Amino acid sequence: MAVRPDGSVLETVGGGCGEHEVVRAARGSMASGRAAIVRLDLAGPADSGASPVCGGTMEVLVEPLRTVSDREWLPALVRLREQGRTVFLVRELVESGPVESRVLTVADADGTVVWGGTEASVLSESLRGSGPSVRFIERTKSRGRLLLETIPPVDRMIIVGGGHIGKALAVIASLLRFEVTILDEREEFADRERFPFATEVRHGDPGVILETVPGGETGYFVLVSHGYPTDVRALRTLLRKPTRYIGMIGSRRRVEMVRRALSKDGLEREFADRVYGPIGLAIGSETPEEIAVSIAAEIVAVRNGLGRSAGSLSATRVPG
Repeated sequence: MAVRPDGSVLETVGGGCGEHEVVRAARGSMASGRAAIVRLDLAGPADSGASPVCGGTMEVLVEPLRTVSDREWLPALVRLREQGRTVFLVRELVESGPVESRVLTVADADGTVVWGGTEASVLSESLRGSGPSVRFIERTKSRGRLLLETIPPVDRMIIVGGGHIGKALAVIASLLRFEVTILDEREEFADRERFPFATEVRHGDPGVILETVPGGETGYFVLVSHGYPTDVRALRTLLRKPTRYIGMIGSRRRVEMVRRALSKDGLEREFADRVYGPIGLAIGSETPEEIAVSIAAEIVAVRNGLGRSAGSLSATRVPG
């Protein structure tokens, strides 16, 4: 969570009274220039309307960004994330007096140090998960602790089609913290003003443009174009590269037409195994906005490891 000088926040640490304490500590940290650790008791009395009743405790490290000391390691971290790589951040915490926080290492998922010292050697296999994680390691020969953070790369959603559904989905995707790219071969729909939440808006043949768009585990591709020939051209490119998700809008008849067209390229099996089509979860969607919610929900299910088990419309597709 980031706290601005005026007290407004980005993201959350859970809301409620605990978050209020964190925001208050953050504003104090900005004023003093010192880090702090906020310890929150989440097991308040159940009969108190204002007290937390979740159970357990939580420690939150609060520290101001320091222009001089942070201007070296922060760009290294951002650079790795922009490259679609997992970042390991190692910092030292000293709490024997005023809390001191010092970044020691920025490393990639292989433990290769890109900034700082050699503390990457403390990275264990337990840190190498798919999502964000935090671990403490006690230092027996010093007064501090090591705080190890795993920061996954930013997920990217590439939406082929800038029509009503693509426009609604771009808004939802940005709220879900996807980096959004819009592709459309129609110039009037590849309009930057139409997609203020998109990182990039590109005009041209999606089949050609997608050759230059990286896939991988962070790549989610959504085909909501105006016609199935566009889908075919896009899929000829996408099915030849690794991706996390490919979904295609359309009736079962349209899906079958695309499948037959791709069979001529020897891509029928890849289509059956990898493409979610018809796209979305079965929630009875009718309006463009409802369809966008259905698509986004399916993508969240995939991101969280549920795949088609969450009720995808494609799960009932009849193979040709």
